Amino acid sequence: MTFLMTPAKIDSIIRRYRWWMLGGASLMFLGFKTDGFGVVTGFMAIWFGACGGTFGAWRCDRGLWMLSALFLTIALFCYAGFTYGHISDIIHHRGGIAGMIDLSFGISLLGMQSRFLLTVTASNWKLTHKL
Repeated sequence: MTFLMTPAKIDSIIRRYRWWMLGGASLMFLGFKTDGFGVVTGFMAIWFGACGGTFGAWRCDRGLWMLSALFLTIALFCYAGFTYGHISDIIHHRGGIAGMIDLSFGISLLGMQSRFLLTVTASNWKLTHKL
């Protein structure tokens, strides 16, 4: 498995960024009504959609790799923190099954977002430094 996504997958995420954000907002709204189930996944879906909407010109806008690298750094720190917390909760038997499922889906979305940002950063860096 490669860490970089295909350009077709990147374009697909960018085209559907509104749906990611709308779905995430719906999940967060439902999460507040269901005692917190879906809030983490909803927030990560909104963040994923926002990243997709931000990097629409990833193939032609030189220097966009710097913003993508900043977002990637933040996403990787969040990914490490959420994963550590999730594993710690499993080891110490804290939280219910609903919270574990919500956190698992949120972490998987954050991992997909990290791959998206890594691909945008690498591709745009190559474009910027090709002279």
